[in-house]
Amino acid sequence: MLGRIKGRLGLFFARWQQHFPLIKFFSYVPVHYKRLTAFEPDIIYAHDLSALPVSAMAAKKTGARLVFDSHELEVHRNPPLGALQKAQVKWLEKKYLRKCDVVTTVCTSAENVLRHEYKLKNTALIYNAPGLKGGKSHPRWERHKGASFRGDAGLERDDFALVYVGLIARNRGIEFILRTIERLPEKIKLVTVGPGLPVMKSRLRAYADRLGLGERFIMLEPVNPPDVYKYIRGADAAIIPVMPATLSYEIALPNKFFEAAFAGLPIISADLVEMKKLIEEYDLGVYYDALDEEDCSAKILYAYKNRFSIKPSKENIQAFRQRFSWESQEALILSILNQQLAMKDQENE
Repeated sequence: MLGRIKGRLGLFFARWQQHFPLIKFFSYVPVHYKRLTAFEPDIIYAHDLSALPVSAMAAKKTGARLVFDSHELEVHRNPPLGALQKAQVKWLEKKYLRKCDVVTTVCTSAENVLRHEYKLKNTALIYNAPGLKGGKSHPRWERHKGASFRGDAGLERDDFALVYVGLIARNRGIEFILRTIERLPEKIKLVTVGPGLPVMKSRLRAYADRLGLGERFIMLEPVNPPDVYKYIRGADAAIIPVMPATLSYEIALPNKFFEAAFAGLPIISADLVEMKKLIEEYDLGVYYDALDEEDCSAKILYAYKNRFSIKPSKENIQAFRQRFSWESQEALILSILNQQLAMKDQENE
């Protein structure tokens, strides 16, 4: 009986937090405020909006410098927020973003939005790119050691594999791509690599079967994040079908884009502003009208017929890696933190 009551209370509060995100954001305060202030930090580096209120309060109490990493535009995230939710998030960002000494974000367009909407001046870019030196592997990823993308997918030598990397969820464009390859040669197959709720995967499988795609749609389990770009090298092209469902998606520059480029794969992307810009700058592939299935189909067919000539040059991939690798981003973060430490020291003199 007690377990059932707890379960119902948990569901009740979960539903309230869904409609009143301020409850969730401020629920972190009693848990973490004492720990943060007791630590007496010189800098607090907060990630995501849920960590910002308590971090701002602790920074004010301790005199710490406050750096905030805005991973995405919270007001414009997917799935779209309702009017009441959006008003709360907007109020929260307006109240606390201006208290930050530095706000970092993931692309130029997002930086421009934040600077315009909240009159921010001290902002910086930290791109969401993988490292070139790999990373530690959790035991959960051990089964993937030595794994082969084409072997795991059961592909034949002459199959043309489009790889989609990332979460299998709404507004990710997977159904869109399934409809586009339905009309294309049977050797063109879509392979996903990433997590997803079983119910979502089942829906996609059923949808693909209704389209008659059968073995042309393959879903693989996620691999160790630092190894993704090495694993997907066995594909023939990367497909990034982000749907412009919200402003956050319209200006998206996701890690799957960097993983595809680091893998040296030609990229077939929706013509969203940030990805389009880098595809043109580094000649990384082609892009299509994000809402036009026929245009997308034509670009996939072009990549299929020109699979060798469409590959990005080694020189361009090397230049792209040097600019965007996590090692380069890490150096930028350290520079920001050292600058903030120096400013704190000046304040204490």
